[in-house]
Amino acid sequence: MYSIEIYANTCPTHLDRLVKLNNKLLRILQNKPMKFLTDKLYLAYNTLTVPKLHTFQLLLFVHKVIHHPEKLPEAFQDYFKINNTFHGHDTRSTNNIHIFRVNTSFENRALCYETACMWNDLPAKFKCLNSTSLFKREIKMYLAHH
Repeated sequence: MYSIEIYANTCPTHLDRLVKLNNKLLRILQNKPMKFLTDKLYLAYNTLTVPKLHTFQLLLFVHKVIHHPEKLPEAFQDYFKINNTFHGHDTRSTNNIHIFRVNTSFENRALCYETACMWNDLPAKFKCLNSTSLFKREIKMYLAHH
């Protein structure tokens, strides 16, 4: 988990060996054959795959920026802008994070762009959860089943 926000922010092919190693380890620990479905292995240990752990940590970061900015370093307190700060009229995306246009795949992988897209794709019921512990629990269940 240490620095997963950084090292997992790469192409999936670069994480392939780590994912396969995790799957193999879970099969060994649970004494399951090589063809056993990995989704069930992760559910049995109440954990997530590496890509889902990456998403989980990034969503947790956005949650803290939006709901608890005082708990973060000052540099992150205004890291995201909500759409309602740009215009006064009510729209379906008024409470989403404003996403600035990007032109390259490199910009597409930028932390502020990637996390904003993840957050905006979440169902509204998760975005309004103020409690960090409740948010963690609900998002982990949501990611485990999606």
